[in-house]
Amino acid sequence: MKAIIKISALIALLFSSATGVANEPKVRLIPGKNAKSLIFQLEAHPNGTQIRLVDAQDHVIYSENMVKEVYAKKFDLSKLVAGKYYFVMDNPIRTTVYSLDINGSKVSIVDRKENTKPIFRQKEHLVYLNLLNLNSGKVEINVLDSSDRTVYTHVENGKQLVEKVFNFKNAYQDKYTIVVKDEASVYYENVTIK
Repeated sequence: MKAIIKISALIALLFSSATGVANEPKVRLIPGKNAKSLIFQLEAHPNGTQIRLVDAQDHVIYSENMVKEVYAKKFDLSKLVAGKYYFVMDNPIRTTVYSLDINGSKVSIVDRKENTKPIFRQKEHLVYLNLLNLNSGKVEINVLDSSDRTVYTHVENGKQLVEKVFNFKNAYQDKYTIVVKDEASVYYENVTIK
């Protein structure tokens, strides 16, 4: 019975995420056949998608915010020295990182990692948090006021779906920050109570 409830909750979260953010993007990242190049195609991207090409020392080589419904670009990597690089696609739902290896005139995609971000929704004095935590790892949630004082703290462990509702109805007028930390990253949501 618990398994059915968990699966139903996961399906509901995924459905609401897909409905609320529009179409899921179709991504193609292909090493070029001639010379050192990379072809990137993105269809039906959600608002706020950014792409970056980063070297092993975290220096941003190229960055662009998407504005077109269908995006395609060929990157000429011939000026880059041999080594590891990362192609990062970041949008409000997830961050996808492709590990690239450039060796001579060859570009290869070594790895692809995807990190799902929490979804925050604010309605009146309520803030809803949904986080798909597929590895069921530890998730720390803190609410801080504008003086960086902790006004709420909670730890979830072993849950695939972390859901919380924060009620700011009786909160003092202030700027609050909800901090969600999982095994992959730290996420922030700002809330202003007037």
